[in-house]
Amino acid sequence: MDADKLHLSAPKGIEIKGVKDSHDNQTKEQSAGGNVGVFVGFNGNSYGIGLEAGVNVGRGNSNSSSNTYQNSVINVNKLETFSEEGALVLDAAVINAGRWEGVLKDVVFNSRQDTTRYKSEQMQAGASGSIAYGSGGGASVSMGYNNAKMNMAQVNEQTGVHVGKEGMDVTVLNHTQNNGGILTSDAPKSANRFSTGTYGESHIKNHSELKTRNISVSGGTGGFNPMGTLMSLPGNRNEREQSTTYATVGG
Repeated sequence: MDADKLHLSAPKGIEIKGVKDSHDNQTKEQSAGGNVGVFVGFNGNSYGIGLEAGVNVGRGNSNSSSNTYQNSVINVNKLETFSEEGALVLDAAVINAGRWEGVLKDVVFNSRQDTTRYKSEQMQAGASGSIAYGSGGGASVSMGYNNAKMNMAQVNEQTGVHVGKEGMDVTVLNHTQNNGGILTSDAPKSANRFSTGTYGESHIKNHSELKTRNISVSGGTGGFNPMGTLMSLPGNRNEREQSTTYATVGG
């Protein structure tokens, strides 16, 4: 929203909120298959006959959910806010004002985190074998397991008021609560007056976590050879990052 002058007056309070988008997704899958066959082989004047078979199964599931906030943005040359019985609440909202004037009972800034949660699990297993007349047989088995988890919460844009070179003249009769928000001004100190009865603030902890686990096992026999097994754990990850969105006044 763009305007030259915005006058907001409401006895019970003024609330400006952003837009929240939520998405949830769940999937499940299963698979199974097999094969049986007869083979004949020739080597010079001799031949062989045999039987081969295989089976495979798999299953998997994934769950994801996300919440994303799109901040409401107001651009105005002069902002006037009056509510002596209520609060000015900015919830996922940003106001850019050349000058801000007002008398309010309370002021509340709420910055919001975008969140994402994801979890998936997949497993596959298979076995195959063959028997050849006169020459023995062989068998092999394999198994794979994949697991991934992600959990993220991050403030991508702070809620707040940015005042231009004309400064501010604001009186908060009771309390100002700043939850990860920001109040800044480009005007000299002499042009800024923000008076509040009490002031409280809280900072917001952001985090990002990623865990993956991949395991594969395979083994087999051939004739009279002993069982040979191979196990690998590629791609295992455990990552975590943290940051803080600070409630800020000044600048």
